[in-house]
Amino acid sequence: MSKTTVASTGIDLSDTFAFTGTVSGASGMDFIQQYTWTGVDNLQIARTFSDYEVYKLFFYDVQFTQDDVNLNFDVSADGGSTYAAYNKRTAGLKNNRGASDNNFSSTLYGATGTAAQTIAANCGGNDSAETTNIEMTFYNLNHANRYTNIFFNDSYSRTGNYSEMGLVQMMVLQDVAINALKWTISGSGNFSGSAELYGVKKT
Repeated sequence: MSKTTVASTGIDLSDTFAFTGTVSGASGMDFIQQYTWTGVDNLQIARTFSDYEVYKLFFYDVQFTQDDVNLNFDVSADGGSTYAAYNKRTAGLKNNRGASDNNFSSTLYGATGTAAQTIAANCGGNDSAETTNIEMTFYNLNHANRYTNIFFNDSYSRTGNYSEMGLVQMMVLQDVAINALKWTISGSGNFSGSAELYGVKKT
């Protein structure tokens, strides 16, 4: 097979290429799976997180059937058979904007314990325009000798016609490999939405 040298001016995409060796400088995210759920009181993702060091999960247009509910999160190391088993610490900031006020708080997202912990508070519901969107980043899910770190970037409609922003960090203080994730809501009602899971590639 003859070799083709790529000039600095670019390559002709109409040609056919066969790459061998190591391609450096290529990074990004690999799509893994899409999830869709309707009218449930919890969402669970159980899988082995061994292919990547970092994972990203995006919640799109999540809607609740009730107003003023909290979205809670927990982890499991036995495929989802047991939750609320590991000590967790959660810290975060939030800011909400109404028609004429701007309310900043640093106290809501701050807890220690084994129970599921709040990652989005006072979410709106009952209106198709009120949606919750969250970008989540997971570090060290599969490392049994490192604490798992998780970051949540929340954007949603808060009860009372507020626009809410939340930045939440959670650390799982246990030397376990996490293989199941679970979201639940406080109080009554259900929630629906979709999510996409990606693995972050290293350069």
